[in-house]
Amino acid sequence: MSKDPQNQTASNDDGHDASKSNKSEDTLIFGSAPSHLFDEIAIRIDNMLTEEVSALPLLPRKKSGDGSKQSGEEILLTELRRAYKKNMDVAEIFCERNVFTIASFNKTKRRKVLEHFLNGGDETEATGNDEEAEKGTTAVPQSRFEPPAKNEELPTAEQIISMDKEILVARQRLHTEKQRRVQLSRQIARLKRAMESLNLLQDALKGEDGKGFDELQIKLRKAVKGHREITGWNEKAEEIIQLLDQIKDKRGVGEADGVTQAVTRDADEKERRRVWEELNGGEAGPQGAGVHGSGKEIASLLKKLREK
Repeated sequence: MSKDPQNQTASNDDGHDASKSNKSEDTLIFGSAPSHLFDEIAIRIDNMLTEEVSALPLLPRKKSGDGSKQSGEEILLTELRRAYKKNMDVAEIFCERNVFTIASFNKTKRRKVLEHFLNGGDETEATGNDEEAEKGTTAVPQSRFEPPAKNEELPTAEQIISMDKEILVARQRLHTEKQRRVQLSRQIARLKRAMESLNLLQDALKGEDGKGFDELQIKLRKAVKGHREITGWNEKAEEIIQLLDQIKDKRGVGEADGVTQAVTRDADEKERRRVWEELNGGEAGPQGAGVHGSGKEIASLLKKLREK
């Protein structure tokens, strides 16, 4: 048995009218408070994310010359904002359908809730007050929404959409400025800490009539001089090691051939003197020692090597 198309259309219209009525009741009671609430929550969450991420010490910062590439801080903030925005949208839809609505109530309960709201929430006090009952006064409705005057024109749908867009742009600008304020406050805090450390260092250097700064300069000079001396000794040690390696290689070649080479004292002295002159740029004696040590030091070292 087929349904009558006219009856089906009428039932659809009734359901549509009921949903519109419930929506208008929700708007009358809650207004734009839910959207403003979640906007405020989103702004606070974003400010907290910006502040906490900017405080992380190991994130790569944006270089001054590279304006197109995102820094590590911006990449992390983008991922966190995407995750939080998705969860905030889910929470807003859930609250719109289950918290900030009276659509699930029956007609009698919706009417009582609406009357209670229009009476300012003081229905029990108004009925229980004997003085007001004797005077015959009634509670004045305290609605936050005032109907427009008859001579005023209601905004069209296009105007409402345009106003909503302007409100959204203003909120985005406010959100951006708050983020910038958080970042600047974080930078100011860092500069304050650096300034405190610098002041402590300056006070330490200026202590005892500037003796601290003079002592620091003396210690720096000694450190530089010691570094140069250590470098020179390292070079001498490397050259001596190379000399020992050459002697060892020559002895190893002779032993490998099975020939015992008898080297006289004069030949050994000549060979050692030749190596010494090569190390000192063709000069012999103390003048040619350079950074490799004095002639006495090298002669003593060669004497010890010969004894071994």
